[in-house]
Amino acid sequence: MKVELISTGDEVMEGFIDDTNSSWISRRLIDRGIEVSRRSSTGDDREAISAVIKECSGRADVVIVNGGLGPTTDDLTTEAAAAAAGVPVVRNSAWESRIRDWFAARNRTMTDNNLKQADLPEGAEVIDNPAGTACGYQMRINGTEFFFTPGVPSEFKRMCDDHILPAIFSNVPDDTVILRYFLLGIGESSIGKRLSGISWPEGITIGYRAFFPYLEIKITARKTGASELSAAETMLLRKISPWLVGRKQLDMAGNISKLSGVIPLQVLEYGTRGRLIREIAGAMESVSCRLKPLPETAHDLLAYIKPERCRTIAVGRETENGIPVAYWGGLRGFAVTIRMPGRDHERFLDFAAAAALDMLQRALSGHRPDVRYEMAEITEEADV
Repeated sequence: MKVELISTGDEVMEGFIDDTNSSWISRRLIDRGIEVSRRSSTGDDREAISAVIKECSGRADVVIVNGGLGPTTDDLTTEAAAAAAGVPVVRNSAWESRIRDWFAARNRTMTDNNLKQADLPEGAEVIDNPAGTACGYQMRINGTEFFFTPGVPSEFKRMCDDHILPAIFSNVPDDTVILRYFLLGIGESSIGKRLSGISWPEGITIGYRAFFPYLEIKITARKTGASELSAAETMLLRKISPWLVGRKQLDMAGNISKLSGVIPLQVLEYGTRGRLIREIAGAMESVSCRLKPLPETAHDLLAYIKPERCRTIAVGRETENGIPVAYWGGLRGFAVTIRMPGRDHERFLDFAAAAALDMLQRALSGHRPDVRYEMAEITEEADV
């Protein structure tokens, strides 16, 4: 199935609003193995919107159009859609009543321009909007199914979840499996080299998404048997396991909470300025967090937390050698100092906090927490 997206609005074209709706719906679609084949954007110009609608029609199976359904003079998507389909704009009496009732229920005065939202291309089917006054609608143009949606993210997402995505998925065979893996401390090009030359089973494709300091690798299996998928996963894990920090979703703090259970955990932080505490405190109840001055070497930091009676993860003071990170589990402990030459300092702090989460997750999983990364240097180690 070919799906395309059209985003409208001068504010999107001029960069005053990020097009988060397109990103969100693209992720929802790819979860079912449907890749968006093209994304188009246009300003608040009736002829330009109509032209891009015509261009997409007949080429894609489904097009989702977002924006331009409001009551103001620059909301021109409906007029453009009608022109592209060669039909007139007509008043939908049922939605007109819905708009009037919406304002009456809130004791608000309705101006006549709001009724513009009840004007739809002839033959369009209304898509309910429980959260606002701009309905969506569905219609066919040149054999392509179009879904027109309001630009307000909460309204758009509700409409997609309630109507649009179920309609799309009902016409797609459920024969696609997607497996996700999240890595820390290695770049896309380095992993690409490690995976080059591998002969994947038929129907298997590998995708990448970098978002510092992480890298997502995705196995997409279409019409692939369980044995072929298992073989592909085994081949992939052999190459990526040293940097693997999550599967299915990236939530180290949540996983740490599950691994820790009700056993108390202490977080001591200094060098990363509260980043680690923010991650862990939001996911755990049995955790004690303190932001305080701490030693600046791996050896000294590990010695500092060794007397603690509970499991402790600590991030020490930053120096030119890097930031020390240490874990003490009650019987054994491990510490490293991490440095990232040439990196933006704020990004380095993000990375160091992620490395602390990685160390803690490894330790609680029963693995030796000696983290190693390609994009960072280990300048010092300590082990007890």
